[in-house]
Amino acid sequence: MSNRSEKCQEPIVSVNEYEWQSMWDAINRSQAVIEFTTDGTIITANDNFLNTVGYELREIQGKHHRLFCDADYANSSEYRQFWDSLGRGKFHSQEFQRFGKNGKEVWIQATYNPVLDESGNVTKVVKFAIDITDAKRRNADYEGKVDAISRSQAMIEFHLDGTIITANENFLATVGYTLDEVQGKHHRIFCRQEFAQSMEYQKFWQTLGSGEYFAGRFERVTKDGNPIWIEATYNPIMDASGKPYKVVKFATDITEEVQAKKQFQLLSLVANETDNSVVITDPEGRIEYVNAGFTKLTGYSFEEVRGRKPGDFLQGPHTDPETVKKIRANLESRKPFYEEILNYTKAGEPYWISLAINPVFGERGQLERFVSIQANINETKLESLEFHTRLAAISASGAIAEWNTDGSLGEVNEFLERLTEEVAVGQPGCNLDDLLTLAEREELNAQNSLKKTLSWPNGSHDKILLDAIISTIRDLDGNISKYILFGVDSSSRQRMIAQETDRAMKDTVDSTAQITSVVTQIGDIADQTKLLALNATIEAARAGDSGKGFAVVASEVKELAHRSSTAAHEIGDIVSRSEKSVRDLADVLKTLNA
Repeated sequence: MSNRSEKCQEPIVSVNEYEWQSMWDAINRSQAVIEFTTDGTIITANDNFLNTVGYELREIQGKHHRLFCDADYANSSEYRQFWDSLGRGKFHSQEFQRFGKNGKEVWIQATYNPVLDESGNVTKVVKFAIDITDAKRRNADYEGKVDAISRSQAMIEFHLDGTIITANENFLATVGYTLDEVQGKHHRIFCRQEFAQSMEYQKFWQTLGSGEYFAGRFERVTKDGNPIWIEATYNPIMDASGKPYKVVKFATDITEEVQAKKQFQLLSLVANETDNSVVITDPEGRIEYVNAGFTKLTGYSFEEVRGRKPGDFLQGPHTDPETVKKIRANLESRKPFYEEILNYTKAGEPYWISLAINPVFGERGQLERFVSIQANINETKLESLEFHTRLAAISASGAIAEWNTDGSLGEVNEFLERLTEEVAVGQPGCNLDDLLTLAEREELNAQNSLKKTLSWPNGSHDKILLDAIISTIRDLDGNISKYILFGVDSSSRQRMIAQETDRAMKDTVDSTAQITSVVTQIGDIADQTKLLALNATIEAARAGDSGKGFAVVASEVKELAHRSSTAAHEIGDIVSRSEKSVRDLADVLKTLNA
């Protein structure tokens, strides 16, 4: 059964019996010693061993070693193999869990030493042990704490130069890597390139290598290149001689906290620097916070308004009660809302604000506070009021109409309805395509404005004439959203013009008739003059030489009569053409007024 390779070597130096006994006594004083037969039966044990397990020698002598073992282990094949190997002379050394009297747990650092005779056969087994129960419990406590930290925090280990040894799942999940992707790589893979190449970063690892501890908030980079923030400690681990040999880092992902803090800082900056008024109240509407914009707008300091309700001191004599009711109803409904209201400053000056109020709810859905943002719209509101006043004045004395983009009439004002004595919307002939030609519609779309006198349908009555300007209304993208008309009633003026035109044409016709009569008379006189000149020429011929002078005069009179006749014909032609033009003009005016 013996195996010479497993036999204890014979001592090189000869030791006498007294020296052997002295060494044995020293071992017995410092260690727990127990002897077994090769099958595991207890032969004897020293006081150190008995004190460790809590037994007396008589209680264990002749009993089997399994007395100190867990029942499941003592009945296992592993346990049988353990004693078989000892019987073959195999040495065993490690930490063992054993159980003393009354089930007391004991941890020992032990060696099981087969003892050989001169023939190399195993005669017994001697076990030397040191009680490490306290140290084991301390280590278990440490390991438990480390395991607890590892379960709750990201943990990674480095060599002193920053090379990654290992990392737990929390850390790997935080940075988005697998262990294979980081093991053996340098810590700089988690850093921005400019920082990893800096002297500050090199000094960081040099300081850790010297054993100095680091703690703080650090910006790092994930596998995808996204920034993360961690709160971490870099802990140099010392060896038995007190020298650092690795670095363990414990970290917590605080990215959301840092981002929330940055967002809060930005919101605080906005709240404090904006000219708009910001007010935060509790669920009952009592003021908890106001910004500088509120003080600038109202004249009240935070100390003056803390704990008060805004409506109690900002509303005044001309604040609309209906608006106040709407605001209270919206606050009670706990929904975001927008309103415009007239408030008063500390000095009693009125001003208009746009008021946006949002409720803020907690995690369980409970109302925690209201946040109100108020913008000064006093100038805009006054301009709007002035515009509406002007528009009302225009609407009271002029026609206003709106068309949709397809040209259908949308609505008209009361003035136009009264003017036509019927509701114009839906009446035939009121669509934009009925009132404008295709060319005029194209000009309107291109130029955004068109001036024209329109003939507006008026049921069974005469049409209404409007001197109008039609304009396009465009949206933010520049597309036409509607057409609008502003016009004045020109019907009476046009009728007056028509009457004056009729009267002028009648006068013109009458004058033409008179001219025609005069021209006729001139023609008659010219004919008679011609006849007299002819008679004078005949008489001059009869008179001979004495009538030559008279003949010359007769010739001149004849020529004058001829020219008078020609002029009379020309005047007649002109009068005829004038009469025709007047009749044509009358026909055109009648058509326009139809």
